[in-house]
Amino acid sequence: EYAQKIEDAERDLQDQITDIHTDARQAEADAMASYREDQLRAELEYQQKLRELKERFLMDLEDALHARDARAVLRLIKEYNFAKQQAMEQKALDDKLRKEKLAADLKAIKVEEQRKVEAANREFQRKMEQLAIEKQREIDEANLAAERKLEDLKLWNEREMKEIQKHFEDKQTALVDAYKLEYAAHELYQGAI
Repeated sequence: EYAQKIEDAERDLQDQITDIHTDARQAEADAMASYREDQLRAELEYQQKLRELKERFLMDLEDALHARDARAVLRLIKEYNFAKQQAMEQKALDDKLRKEKLAADLKAIKVEEQRKVEAANREFQRKMEQLAIEKQREIDEANLAAERKLEDLKLWNEREMKEIQKHFEDKQTALVDAYKLEYAAHELYQGAI
């Protein structure tokens, strides 16, 4: 029974650890999927922003060319290049932040996985300690029961020995009395002759 309880506890621990690892791998996969979705969404937004910048630039450029305003053309080119550069830098920063968030999420998943494994191992150790206490209690109870049975046997043996001693003494007394009676009868008979 004790060995079965240990085997069950070990199997439960392995199942629990397997579940913890499975959950962690799923959480990592979910984090990676979320990262890829965010990355794709950000790329689409970036491309849309570049398209809008280019369309606005071309419309403004067309107006400046119709007005034959060279300064406006140069300013528009400068503004467009500046806005495009800002969009690229913002995208690079957002990409970096997304990667850092992914790394932090993956690290948090690993830390949580390790924490859960350690908690499962602590719970297993607690169960093993409890089983050891239960087993020792059973052994102590069995020893106590054996001691009581031995005491009962000793008492029974003492009573039996007293009974045998009493029976022996009664038989001896009866034999001595019978012998004395026989002897007295024999002396009486001898004295009568």
